[in-house]
Amino acid sequence: MPRIRVTWWLIMAWMLSAPPVLGAAWPLADIDVEEAATQISRYVYVPEGQRFGAVSLNATLLGQGGEHRLMVRLDGDIVHLVEPHGRQTIRAALPDLTPGFHRLDFLGWPARYMADESLQERCPMPLSRPFQLRELSLDYRPRSTGEVALKHLPDGLFNRGHPGGALGHLTIEAGDEDAYTAAARLVSWLDRQADLRWETGTRPGEVDFVIDIRHDAALAPPARVALIPARWEGEAPRPATLEIRYRQVRALHAAVLALLDVTQRDQLLDAHADFDVERREPVWARLREPRTLAELGLEDIRLASTGQATYLLDYPPHWQPTGVPRGQLLLRGQAGLPQGAHLNLWMEGALSGSQPLHELASHNIERTLPLAGVAVPERPRLTLELAAELEVTRHCYLPLQGDLWIDAEESEVGFEYVPKAGLMALIPRLIAAPSVRLPEDHAEAGMQLLTALMRAHRQAATPDPVPYRVRLAGDGRDDMGEAPSVEIRVEPAMADRLQARFPERLQPGFAEGALWWRADEQGRGLITAASPEVLRRGAAVLPEHWWRIPDGTREALLHAQDGTLVVLAHRPTPVAAPSRALSRDQLHWGLIAVATLFALIVLWLVWWRRRQGA
Repeated sequence: MPRIRVTWWLIMAWMLSAPPVLGAAWPLADIDVEEAATQISRYVYVPEGQRFGAVSLNATLLGQGGEHRLMVRLDGDIVHLVEPHGRQTIRAALPDLTPGFHRLDFLGWPARYMADESLQERCPMPLSRPFQLRELSLDYRPRSTGEVALKHLPDGLFNRGHPGGALGHLTIEAGDEDAYTAAARLVSWLDRQADLRWETGTRPGEVDFVIDIRHDAALAPPARVALIPARWEGEAPRPATLEIRYRQVRALHAAVLALLDVTQRDQLLDAHADFDVERREPVWARLREPRTLAELGLEDIRLASTGQATYLLDYPPHWQPTGVPRGQLLLRGQAGLPQGAHLNLWMEGALSGSQPLHELASHNIERTLPLAGVAVPERPRLTLELAAELEVTRHCYLPLQGDLWIDAEESEVGFEYVPKAGLMALIPRLIAAPSVRLPEDHAEAGMQLLTALMRAHRQAATPDPVPYRVRLAGDGRDDMGEAPSVEIRVEPAMADRLQARFPERLQPGFAEGALWWRADEQGRGLITAASPEVLRRGAAVLPEHWWRIPDGTREALLHAQDGTLVVLAHRPTPVAAPSRALSRDQLHWGLIAVATLFALIVLWLVWWRRRQGA
């Protein structure tokens, strides 16, 4: 007995001293399986330099099986088959996942057929008792497989496919303007690769990755970049780090330009590289008017035979809608469709388009479906709902199986608008003239607010980096040059000044926790906070609330806790002619009208000359 007791104490001691292994979860959208043999897919991405181990699929399954089972396939291979019975918890072990995209398919499969039997020639019936998958997620343990070449960025730094985004930390030496400029340019590019959040400060907490830029006078090469992989196992887990060291400012800019330019980045075949010469500049971001579904962030949409799919279309936040939404969707396909097929579309909850599909040609389907909204949107965001149904008989549905889809590159949806004046004019100005001034004593907090302003680039600019120029304002920095497009300040006395100016409009203490935003006639912005902590908190709420700033607002307070907006100065601007992009149909009929008018003028001239000659 004493011997056994000692053995158990040794096992417990070993378990307590074992190095921790950090797990992760990949949340997946809920699934409703309503039709037999109809495939509903979800995707998972494994970045270069990683492998997902100890993978398990977890979900809560609701429904009754009857004659059907729930089948789960991973990359085409069956990994789970279960008969639903009420409410049950699913936990299915999956094989390790290697770098690249992986597809999970969920199907309601008839129990009387073998799992590998095809249903292509059969008529799958709607499930009398649909299945529901809730709290669906993929649990895994990320494991490093070694160094990642710089050419694979942002892989090796964060997972650009994760639906939860990533949290990054910026480590920059105080007072280093060149490092802040380099960081701002890198962030403007990385922020377009995934839904990123940023923090600043001297010591990173629990973050997904770190960008560390420092001056090193003892560095042998003029500049060096290294991509250090994450470590999840062991006594000292660490996040992935992009480490940039430089001895010469010119070499720092060369290193950043090489990372931003896709042609130069593809030539960086190792996890580290040295830089000592000037590099060409990449293609910089420019303003755009997103109109197509692809420009709005959507890929080609494959239509399912039943059920609805909802998509959110976000437009630039500085747009003020002035007209009802309009557009056209281009339907493409490779095979004919049966009688009874039709497609319905809703925008903002109202039916905006409907078209029967059974009249489409049997091969190379291409059909334009016009859309027309019924009301002017309150904000620059549209909700688009699609519902396709292929009813062959009263009781039988044939799934589309990807035979018909919406071409995202050729489908257009938009509305008439005017660009907002006042505070929101900063968004287009910051892309066209990206100059920034930060407070030297609180530059890291100002940098965090700047990363929030960059969120507007996702809708308002092309997916390219922005050539930011960052300057620091403080004691000993008198020559700042021309006024920047945006200046961020920390003024402890700000709240008292505003309370004295607006005693009848502001509650005591409100201004102390808010961002004070002002704009001049040229659209330059000045954002002030009473403390650096307000700048950091404001960075979290600003992108979600700035669309509510009215057109013509010149001065406002935006509370950093919940986004409460108080307009302090407003100057209405005359409504200019709305900007509207011509659709292909409008352009087509416009050319026909011009050609017809020209032909009529020529005929009239011929008739007039003949009459004169007579």
